[in-house]
Amino acid sequence: MASMMEIMLAYNYSEEYIYQRILFFQRKNNYSVFQFCTKTGISLRTYKRWRTGETMPHLKTMIIIADFFNITVEILLKTPLGGVA
Repeated sequence: MASMMEIMLAYNYSEEYIYQRILFFQRKNNYSVFQFCTKTGISLRTYKRWRTGETMPHLKTMIIIADFFNITVEILLKTPLGGVA
């Protein structure tokens, strides 16, 4: 399984890009930061580190997030921010 860094390099994704993708689906599904973190088991500290670009989610976490939104990781990473095509 490819690491998140390998995927980022392959598709030229930045930490900010990944965070914006997560934020888009979070808002689209009407979840506050607290609700999203509580329901996915992601700590608020980790979420804030994504927001500031200090870190990014691991691939396992991306799978958890995609499953939570009932989408694939590919959709999470590639869908235009205007919505699902």
